[in-house]
Amino acid sequence: MKKFLIVALALLAIFSTSLVALGLNSPSVSKGAGVITGMFATEDIGILLGLEYGLSEKFAVSGRVGLDDDFEYTKFVVKYGVSPTFALLGGVIEYGYDETDPYFGINGAVSFDRDFMGILEAGVVLTDDDPEVIYEVGIKYKLNNQLDIRGGIMGSTHDGSDTAFELGAGFSF
Repeated sequence: MKKFLIVALALLAIFSTSLVALGLNSPSVSKGAGVITGMFATEDIGILLGLEYGLSEKFAVSGRVGLDDDFEYTKFVVKYGVSPTFALLGGVIEYGYDETDPYFGINGAVSFDRDFMGILEAGVVLTDDDPEVIYEVGIKYKLNNQLDIRGGIMGSTHDGSDTAFELGAGFSF
C-alpha cells in the first residue's frame, strides 16, 4: 500500500504540471520497484524530478516534472523492457509547443563495471511539422543499492536548441 501511495502522489505531481523531461534511467524494469530522480540542468531548464515504476517484469511507466516555468516540456511514457540493457518507449510529449504529440524511443545501457553504467535515451517526436529527434546520454554511479549519482547531456534537433548539461541523483525503491 505504501508503494502505491508513493506512485499515486508522484503521478498526481506529474499530471498537475506541464514540465517533464527525459529520465536518464536505465532500461531495466522490475515489478513493484522503481526510481525517483532529481536533476539540475543548464540552459534555463532548471530542476527536474522524475519517477519510474515497474508495473510488471516487462512494463513500467515513466515521467518527469520540471520546476522551471521557462522550460515547457512534458513527457509521460510506457516502457517495455526487451532486455536488462534495452527498452522500447512510447507515450506523449509536449516539447515547447502548446499541444501534446506522440513520442516513440529507445532506452539502452552498458555497464562499465559493477558501479558505473552508461545510459542512452533517444526518441522521435511526431509533430505536425517535421519529426524531431530528442536525446539524452549520461552515466550513473551507484553509491549503494538505493542511491546513485548521475550526469549527462540532453538535446534535440529543434531549430536553435542548445545542448544542456545535467547532474543529479537517483533513489531506487
